Amino acid sequence: MRKMEKPWWVPHPNRISAVALLCTGAGVGIVYGADNCVSELGGLALIIAGDIGDKVDGFVAKKYENMKTKEGAKLDPLFDKGKNLLVGGYCVAKECLKENVIFPASMIANWGVNYYSQMKRGNIVNQIEEATGAIIFPENCKVDNDKNSTDRANSFGRVKALGQVLAADTYILYDILQSHNIINTNTTEWVPYVLASILGVSAGWGYLGVKKRIN
Repeated sequence: MRKMEKPWWVPHPNRISAVALLCTGAGVGIVYGADNCVSELGGLALIIAGDIGDKVDGFVAKKYENMKTKEGAKLDPLFDKGKNLLVGGYCVAKECLKENVIFPASMIANWGVNYYSQMKRGNIVNQIEEATGAIIFPENCKVDNDKNSTDRANSFGRVKALGQVLAADTYILYDILQSHNIINTNTTEWVPYVLASILGVSAGWGYLGVKKRIN
């Protein structure tokens, strides 16, 4: 069945990805700078909006004709990793201040896998330049009809990304509630360790995904 033409009011998937990244950055900034629970939860809502944006751009790319592009296949995982670096960096800093190392170590392991994965798609500086052009001039992008494209994330990579999002967002919610004494610190101190376990699994799963994609 022929795909529908994209309505004029629907943004290009590449631009949706860019807005999602901006939402994530703004959300982290608000959570970091806010001094009350409501504002911090508002920042977390922006971070979650960035996560949702990642799903929306994929939906648009699949639904409308000529919206799935080769540049977008690189841009999407690159921006996902950028969002994880922003959100995860905040979480790591918070846990390091508490002198806890398990969660930071697990998150850093994910960053290592993320970097390895993205390097296998080519030079990262060149990818950033391509992403910039793909956002400003999406009409110049090449349609991606390759069903076996190694630029797109496979199921392993998607599971890894989901684990990272769930762990980081849950940690921020936990930290907000803990810092405002909404939850009992003594009875919930196990939470970061559970989240670290999720991150450990996501790092291992992501590494397997990279090996599967390049073989």
